[in-house]
Amino acid sequence: MGERRSRHVCQEKRNHAASAVTREVRRSARLNGTAGDIMLAARELYETEGVAASSMAAIARKAGVARSLVYYYFPDKQAVTDAVLDDYLEDMLESVSTWNELRIFGDMPAELKNCVSAFRRTLYTASGQP
Repeated sequence: MGERRSRHVCQEKRNHAASAVTREVRRSARLNGTAGDIMLAARELYETEGVAASSMAAIARKAGVARSLVYYYFPDKQAVTDAVLDDYLEDMLESVSTWNELRIFGDMPAELKNCVSAFRRTLYTASGQP
């Protein structure tokens, strides 16, 4: 009987701790509009062709814009690459944030497995390819 009461008290504490936590919602740092379209085109090209093989002209063609417009938003290829990396990081942060919002406090072994699964879903396609 004492063990059951102890588990009930622990569950109540966990429920209270989970409901008492307030979290600040993080604003997304993703690019939108034309700059976002260019970055997504570059990301797709980088994933399929590689960074070295993806020229600014190829990125412009993929985005459906003039090369001069790519340079308007990004001064050079390094700036485009930085934006692509920022987008990947945004994916990771959103994944961790979602996991954190849904996790069950007090069940760390299971939640660490869920966190690793969230990272895998973010980093790899359904077929297991990076």
